[in-house]
Amino acid sequence: MVALKLCAIGNSIAAVLPQDVLDRLHAREGDILHLTEVPGGYLLTPDDPDLEIQAIVARKIARKRWNLLRDLAK
Repeated sequence: MVALKLCAIGNSIAAVLPQDVLDRLHAREGDILHLTEVPGGYLLTPDDPDLEIQAIVARKIARKRWNLLRDLAK
């Protein structure tokens, strides 16, 4: 567990992430992180959960319709 310090920036509140957390998230200044509510708390990730769902669906379609996609690529 990592404790985060909140600080005021203008009219907003920001959370300061320690460098080791940023390294594990492969995040740097200017990147977008996604905070998702999960049972019992929140999940902070650099991956867009909606995009991940779309990628899973696309992989399923690609496996099922491989021949059709190959013909369309010609």
